[in-house]
Amino acid sequence: MSDALVAEFLAHGIIVIGAPMYNFSVSSQLKACLDRLAQAGKTFKYTEKGPVGLSGGRMVIVVSSRGGFYTTPPFLDMDFQERYLQGFFQFLGINDIHFIRAEGASKGDEIKNREIHNAKSSVHSIITSIAVQ
Repeated sequence: MSDALVAEFLAHGIIVIGAPMYNFSVSSQLKACLDRLAQAGKTFKYTEKGPVGLSGGRMVIVVSSRGGFYTTPPFLDMDFQERYLQGFFQFLGINDIHFIRAEGASKGDEIKNREIHNAKSSVHSIITSIAVQ
């Protein structure tokens, strides 16, 4: 299963991940998937100077939802989701990483709908930037 997952990952230039925030981080299922992707000699390699990513030249788009607000204080330091995903993909050599988030899903319909609208606008912006490339 791991080899098939890595082959599928490496076969694509744009990776889209749906990742709602679970207790300030990613779900255990996503963590298990990422653990299978991190394979020495395939997606990264060890060198005398440290690990080097072998998966560059790709774009990762992470689409997430959150019950609260984690991109500004006071809960900014509790966002282990985006920091983890950014660090993981950079470890694999991917630096073109975009986050589309709908925050405040538990804060009432008005806020939730506004945040979903903003997230959809972000999707449009990213698609437009891809089309220009």
